[in-house]
Amino acid sequence: MKTTFNFFKYQNDSKATKDLAFLLIRLIIAYGFWSPAIMKLQSLSGTADWFASMGYPAPMLSTILAAVTEISGVFLLITGLATRFIAVPYMLMLFTLLAYGPGRISLDYMFFFRKK
Repeated sequence: MKTTFNFFKYQNDSKATKDLAFLLIRLIIAYGFWSPAIMKLQSLSGTADWFASMGYPAPMLSTILAAVTEISGVFLLITGLATRFIAVPYMLMLFTLLAYGPGRISLDYMFFFRKK
């Protein structure tokens, strides 16, 4: 009796695994943005004051836009609707960190960039 490996039998399983991996990634990112978004909504004035202390222009408007973007992003990521669209604001935040680094209030700065 000859036994052969049928690659095509497992091809559909790999697609399902890939889809589950994308779902898991979306859920993890959504979970990470849920808490900060809720905190912004619960204390709009406190967050606006914090934004103002950092010199953000129009701190209340910035707070509302940030909260709406984060809440919208959470629901869009969970449902998988317009995922690429909502990824753009998140990528901008990450590209900012990539371009400018973590800032002076970070362990990177403390260990690697601070002049001794």
